Amino acid sequence: MALLQARRKRHEPPIVAVVAEREKLLDDQETLKTRKEDLRGKLTAHTNRVTSTLGSTINAYLDRLGAGFQIDYQQPNYKGKEPAAAYSILINRTAVPPRADNLAGPSFKNTLSSGDKSVLALSLFLATVNSDPHLAEAIVVLDDPFTSMDEFRRTFTVNEINKLTDRSAQVIVLSHELGFLRLLWDRIDRSKITSCAIQTGAPGMASLAVFDLERATQPRNETERMKMINFIDATEGEPGEIRAVLRKVLEHFYRNGDPELFAPDEVLDGIIRKLEAAPADHRYKGALDVLKDINFYTRNFHHAPIAGSVIENTPVEELKTYCRRVRELTRGSA
Repeated sequence: MALLQARRKRHEPPIVAVVAEREKLLDDQETLKTRKEDLRGKLTAHTNRVTSTLGSTINAYLDRLGAGFQIDYQQPNYKGKEPAAAYSILINRTAVPPRADNLAGPSFKNTLSSGDKSVLALSLFLATVNSDPHLAEAIVVLDDPFTSMDEFRRTFTVNEINKLTDRSAQVIVLSHELGFLRLLWDRIDRSKITSCAIQTGAPGMASLAVFDLERATQPRNETERMKMINFIDATEGEPGEIRAVLRKVLEHFYRNGDPELFAPDEVLDGIIRKLEAAPADHRYKGALDVLKDINFYTRNFHHAPIAGSVIENTPVEELKTYCRRVRELTRGSA
């Protein structure tokens, strides 16, 4: 009797609706499970492609750069809300985790030197750039790519940058190291390369000017600008000589900054006169007042003695103030 009553209950409209809803939910669950397995399979395949292509490329760069370590990728982990790909750094066949969960144990932060980290960053960057299907349309920017690297690694970096010039739309390299830039200059086809410098030239005004890299990298024992900097930092040099050097530094800077306006032998007086006559929007126009002040300050310390000039004392702190003003005007010069 109980069984018959249960069967009758089963076919009552409210129960039929509940059962139908449950069956629908079970079907939806099975569909989601199948879809989840399909997506997991695609994600695993994608991860394997990344680790087998991009990962192997990174390791190839590390090997060519003599890094002494490799990246070891693991199978993706699907625990938690989001999947994650685990990896470790292999140093002497010992796996080192990237995170320092144990502060006393080895990790990426405390095991690799600054040079090794730079090599790893460069390898990752080069591998990523070279795998970009749209590289031919891309502008690649490298900011001091050789930081903390020895000569061998610098040469390798230069060769890789040279390869990018044939494959990308444009390559921009930013660096303060003239030696490295000269390696690039000598390696890359001259029809593809140009050299520029960011210069101030006037307070609050920066400009991009053509930079004579070959001339700037010619061997010389000590430049006038370095003498001025050493005087600021360590009071090295005879004040009268440094006072005359200020003119040389300014003349060298403005001649190279605008060779069309200033002659190769233009002296400071001539530079000032030409800037006075230059258009109001000339990039060095804002420096006129400072240049006139420095010109007056150094008038008796010219390249050649001025007949009848009065001998002046040169207080150190006063001279350092003018040295700093010249340094601010000529930031970006060689």
